[in-house]
Amino acid sequence: MKKLLIVFVFSTIIVSCNIFLPDNSDNDSDSTNDYTEMRLVFTRENEIWLYNMMNEELEKLIAMGDTIWTEESGFSFTRLWSDQARWSTDGKEIVFLEAVGTDGANLKVLNIETGEQRFFSNYVYRQDATPEWSTDGTKIVFAKSIVHLGLNYEIFIVDADGDNETQVTDRPQYSDGEPSLHRNGMDLLFSSHDNQIMDFPRIYHTALYEDWVTPLTPSDRVSVSAMFNPVTDEIIYGSKRTGQDNFQIWKVNNMEFINPVQLTDNNYNHSGWSWSNDGKLITFTRTESINGSYSNPEIWMMNGDGSEQTMILQNGSTPDLWVKE
Repeated sequence: MKKLLIVFVFSTIIVSCNIFLPDNSDNDSDSTNDYTEMRLVFTRENEIWLYNMMNEELEKLIAMGDTIWTEESGFSFTRLWSDQARWSTDGKEIVFLEAVGTDGANLKVLNIETGEQRFFSNYVYRQDATPEWSTDGTKIVFAKSIVHLGLNYEIFIVDADGDNETQVTDRPQYSDGEPSLHRNGMDLLFSSHDNQIMDFPRIYHTALYEDWVTPLTPSDRVSVSAMFNPVTDEIIYGSKRTGQDNFQIWKVNNMEFINPVQLTDNNYNHSGWSWSNDGKLITFTRTESINGSYSNPEIWMMNGDGSEQTMILQNGSTPDLWVKE
């Protein structure tokens, strides 16, 4: 593997990017590791950006302060923030969250090529969170608050065009979020905690349209945001001991959660991890923990086994990488 060092300037910030690209000097031209496109979406200062890692182009996709017109309500609102952008499987769209003047948090889909933005039903009154695509790109799983249950969060699934929204979990005592759907289209992982006793978040397993839920992580650790590899049965998730400041990224080989392997360093806090669409790379946010507060967010990338960890961008979070081979 060869290392490409890139330095570029935008506004007044100079950013060093250490990008590890596959070394194909000894391979045929049709090697499956010969990347021709690597695009990263991420959040910076409450706005969503696109960074093309192969030609060093940086573009703001979603800006604060934009006027949001909703035909459904007949009113316009001001975008307060945007976050959590995730690539569709084909790399043509991203799903993301935005907050408007109603203080709601809403799902929206942006077509990267045309710039068209697609709304969901009951747009103004939604409280959505943590969206993720199905691997075939036809559905989105996400969390949504239930107003009549005191803003409790449950898991929902919806067609990518916004139709057929269906509630998956119905657990009024718990707050369920951060769903990830297996490539079989049925098995679902999510994190949850008991609202009544304020226990630590754990990772749970269920299946679509079933009424059983199984905990996968121990109750004496904080475990969050499990994500299926889109190609294999591997799972990455965040975990830390109770009383510990920093979340670390861990990996298991399947839903049995046997023999977890720690991928990241205890000296930093990690968040916003995700697999690339080819299942080979992991991007994440790394921050310093100083007296219980976090600072200096950086976007990092590593191989699926935790090797070749390198910083991609400073001042960024919740990254998601799409690659074309």
